[in-house]
Amino acid sequence: MRSKKIIATIGPASKKLSTLRQMAEAGMAVARLNFSHGTRKTHLERIRLIRTLNRRYGLQIKILQDLEGYRLRIGTFPGNRPIELKVGQKVILGEDNRRSRGKVIPLSYHGCLTDIRPKQQIFLDDGNIVLCVLSSHKTHLRVQVEIPGVLYQHKGVNIPGLRMTIKGLTAKDQKDLEFGLDQGVDWIAQSFVRSRDDIRIIKEQVRKKKASTKIVAKIENDQGIRNLDSILKESDGIMVARGDLGMQIGLER
Repeated sequence: MRSKKIIATIGPASKKLSTLRQMAEAGMAVARLNFSHGTRKTHLERIRLIRTLNRRYGLQIKILQDLEGYRLRIGTFPGNRPIELKVGQKVILGEDNRRSRGKVIPLSYHGCLTDIRPKQQIFLDDGNIVLCVLSSHKTHLRVQVEIPGVLYQHKGVNIPGLRMTIKGLTAKDQKDLEFGLDQGVDWIAQSFVRSRDDIRIIKEQVRKKKASTKIVAKIENDQGIRNLDSILKESDGIMVARGDLGMQIGLER
């Protein structure tokens, strides 16, 4: 029978050595550092704490660096103030420009949006807010609010069916990856993997550093599912990221 291991995400509530020791005693085998949040400085402090824990108590807690990957996010609002979206309200989601007169919800994506069809649902803030597409244009989407809520800037956006043409690592992921390899993390998880090329890029960086770091592919969209066989051949592990994946293909699937 295979041995089951527990991966625990380390955050502000678990940054003390005493807390980490309790987590290890409860069964934590891998400490996950989520690079979608925090700074490299705070992650460095946590890496040092985990290694102190291992050294002091004879443990072997592994460190997993979880890269943010390229994900869609809401842009910056004027005055950094959140906006309230009401049921039935019609808004524009996409690139802001002079003609929009500030009535656009900015989207951190500059690719073509014409593939998105009317009646397509769009999920904001992990699905807490749901929009329905009325019409699509190259730089923006006209949408209507189905499930309302207060929207904060930089929240995640999930558009099922959108095939992003982004290639390579984001600038942030590149710097984070270099940091993780310099710190000798045991595992690197790449978010929103779409094809084996996303993994090969990281493997090349690992090879250049002559590191023994293993790579996990996070499956979070339909492209990752379609290319799963080839992704499996390139990866050392797979993570079923059920949150974003559930919004892409439906939780029941």
